[in-house]
Amino acid sequence: MSYEVLSKILHSLGGKPVDLNKQKHLEHPFYKKVKAITDNIAIEQIVKGSEKYKEPFNPSSWSNEELAIHILQELRDGQVYAVGLLDRMKEQELEIQNLRKENERLRISENYLQLRLKKEGMA
Repeated sequence: MSYEVLSKILHSLGGKPVDLNKQKHLEHPFYKKVKAITDNIAIEQIVKGSEKYKEPFNPSSWSNEELAIHILQELRDGQVYAVGLLDRMKEQELEIQNLRKENERLRISENYLQLRLKKEGMA
Protein backbone atom coordinates (compact mmCIF):
# COMPACT_ATOMS: atom_id res chain seq x y z
CA MET A 1 0.00 0.00 0.00
CA SER A 2 1.43 3.39 -0.96
CA TYR A 3 2.23 6.09 1.58
CA GLU A 4 -0.38 8.35 -0.04
CA VAL A 5 -3.15 5.79 0.40
CA LEU A 6 -2.09 5.07 3.98
CA SER A 7 -2.06 8.76 4.82
CA LYS A 8 -5.54 9.29 3.35
CA ILE A 9 -6.93 6.32 5.28
CA LEU A 10 -5.43 7.52 8.57
CA HIS A 11 -6.64 11.05 7.97
CA SER A 12 -10.17 9.87 7.08
CA LEU A 13 -10.26 7.89 10.34
CA GLY A 14 -9.43 11.01 12.32
CA GLY A 15 -5.74 10.22 12.70
CA LYS A 16 -2.94 12.68 12.16
CA PRO A 17 -1.88 13.16 8.56
CA VAL A 18 1.37 11.37 7.89
CA ASP A 19 4.34 13.35 6.59
CA LEU A 20 4.90 11.09 3.60
CA ASN A 21 8.29 12.45 2.66
CA LYS A 22 9.58 12.04 6.21
CA GLN A 23 8.13 8.52 6.38
CA LYS A 24 9.70 7.62 3.04
CA HIS A 25 13.10 8.75 4.30
CA LEU A 26 12.77 7.03 7.67
CA GLU A 27 11.86 3.72 6.04
CA HIS A 28 14.38 3.89 3.18
CA PRO A 29 16.43 0.65 3.02
CA PHE A 30 19.73 2.50 2.47
CA TYR A 31 19.29 4.57 5.64
CA LYS A 32 18.40 1.41 7.55
CA LYS A 33 21.59 -0.20 6.24
CA VAL A 34 23.63 2.86 7.31
CA LYS A 35 22.07 2.71 10.78
CA ALA A 36 22.86 -0.99 11.19
CA ILE A 37 26.48 -0.48 10.16
CA THR A 38 26.98 2.61 12.30
CA ASP A 39 25.30 0.96 15.30
CA ASN A 40 27.84 -1.86 15.05
CA ILE A 41 30.70 0.62 14.74
CA ALA A 42 29.42 2.49 17.81
CA ILE A 43 29.53 -0.75 19.82
CA GLU A 44 33.06 -1.50 18.54
CA GLN A 45 34.20 2.00 19.51
CA ILE A 46 32.76 1.65 23.02
CA VAL A 47 34.54 -1.68 23.45
CA LYS A 48 37.78 -0.17 22.14
CA GLY A 49 37.36 2.77 24.54
CA SER A 50 36.80 0.39 27.46
CA GLU A 51 40.17 -1.19 26.72
CA LYS A 52 41.91 2.18 26.41
CA TYR A 53 40.31 4.21 29.23
CA LYS A 54 39.51 3.35 32.84
CA GLU A 55 36.14 5.15 32.81
CA PRO A 56 33.44 5.64 30.16
CA PHE A 57 33.62 8.96 28.33
CA ASN A 58 32.59 11.90 30.46
CA PRO A 59 32.89 15.35 28.85
CA SER A 60 33.44 16.99 32.24
CA SER A 61 36.60 14.89 32.64
CA TRP A 62 38.16 16.68 29.69
CA SER A 63 39.01 20.35 29.30
CA ASN A 64 37.44 22.24 26.43
CA GLU A 65 40.84 22.38 24.76
CA GLU A 66 41.38 18.62 25.15
CA LEU A 67 37.97 17.93 23.61
CA ALA A 68 38.61 20.32 20.72
CA ILE A 69 42.08 18.89 20.05
CA HIS A 70 40.78 15.32 20.21
CA ILE A 71 38.02 16.17 17.73
CA LEU A 72 40.59 17.75 15.39
CA GLN A 73 42.77 14.63 15.66
CA GLU A 74 39.83 12.38 14.81
CA LEU A 75 38.80 14.62 11.91
CA ARG A 76 42.37 14.56 10.61
CA ASP A 77 42.36 10.76 10.75
CA GLY A 78 39.10 10.80 8.81
CA GLN A 79 40.61 13.06 6.16
CA VAL A 80 43.57 10.73 5.74
CA TYR A 81 41.28 7.71 5.36
CA ALA A 82 39.01 9.57 2.92
CA VAL A 83 41.95 10.55 0.69
CA GLY A 84 43.23 6.98 0.83
CA LEU A 85 39.81 5.72 -0.20
CA LEU A 86 39.63 8.25 -3.06
CA ASP A 87 43.05 7.11 -4.31
CA ARG A 88 42.00 3.47 -4.16
CA MET A 89 38.74 4.23 -5.98
CA LYS A 90 40.60 6.05 -8.77
CA GLU A 91 42.99 3.10 -9.16
CA GLN A 92 40.10 0.64 -9.26
CA GLU A 93 38.17 2.76 -11.79
CA LEU A 94 41.24 2.85 -14.07
CA GLU A 95 41.64 -0.90 -13.72
CA ILE A 96 37.95 -1.42 -14.57
CA GLN A 97 38.32 0.80 -17.66
CA ASN A 98 41.40 -1.15 -18.75
CA LEU A 99 39.64 -4.47 -18.21
CA ARG A 100 36.63 -3.28 -20.22
CA LYS A 101 38.89 -2.24 -23.10
CA GLU A 102 40.71 -5.57 -22.97
CA ASN A 103 37.37 -7.41 -22.84
CA GLU A 104 36.21 -5.52 -25.94
CA ARG A 105 39.46 -6.34 -27.77
CA LEU A 106 39.02 -10.00 -26.89
CA ARG A 107 35.41 -9.97 -28.16
CA ILE A 108 36.52 -8.42 -31.43
CA SER A 109 39.30 -11.00 -31.78
CA GLU A 110 36.90 -13.83 -31.02
CA ASN A 111 34.39 -12.58 -33.61
CA TYR A 112 37.17 -12.23 -36.18
CA LEU A 113 38.42 -15.75 -35.52
CA GLN A 114 34.91 -17.19 -35.73
CA LEU A 115 34.37 -15.48 -39.10
CA ARG A 116 37.68 -16.87 -40.41
CA LEU A 117 36.77 -20.36 -39.26
CA LYS A 118 33.37 -20.10 -40.98
CA LYS A 119 35.00 -18.92 -44.20
CA GLU A 120 37.45 -21.79 -44.09
CA GLY A 121 34.63 -24.23 -43.36
CA MET A 122 36.02 -25.20 -39.98
CA ALA A 123 33.23 -23.94 -37.80
